[in-house]
Amino acid sequence: SYVPETIWKNEDLEKMVDYTYYLGNETQEDVLRIVNSLQQLRQRGYVVAIRPHPLYNTHSKFLFQDTNGLLVEDAKELSIEDSLLRTQHAVSLYSTVLLQAHLNGIEVVVDDVTDQKKYQKLSELRFILADNEVPVLSEIVSK
Repeated sequence: SYVPETIWKNEDLEKMVDYTYYLGNETQEDVLRIVNSLQQLRQRGYVVAIRPHPLYNTHSKFLFQDTNGLLVEDAKELSIEDSLLRTQHAVSLYSTVLLQAHLNGIEVVVDDVTDQKKYQKLSELRFILADNEVPVLSEIVSK
């Protein structure tokens, strides 16, 4: 089985992004909901990025068209390591990236907005990052 690299150091990389959303294999409708949540953060003055999954990036064309100020990361140009190390908060529903972020001391935010059924299932299965200790997107967006 694949075990990703987990611990990185790059003291030269500044924390220039407040929230980065790491996409998986979401539908276009899910991506629209995600972009809507991220826009709410951006409108409050946060620097927000979205990163399509390198294998499931079927929505990249859509994302590059209308992001209204969201940064769209390109996995070919920005490594996952640098993406994580430059962000304050890693956001996703269920992703290896959340574990990588956690292990590197980066705040994790679990998306409980985009697909509430999947989030509920993860909670029922006791997904370690879907517990009361970890902030969820609905709380961050509604602040």
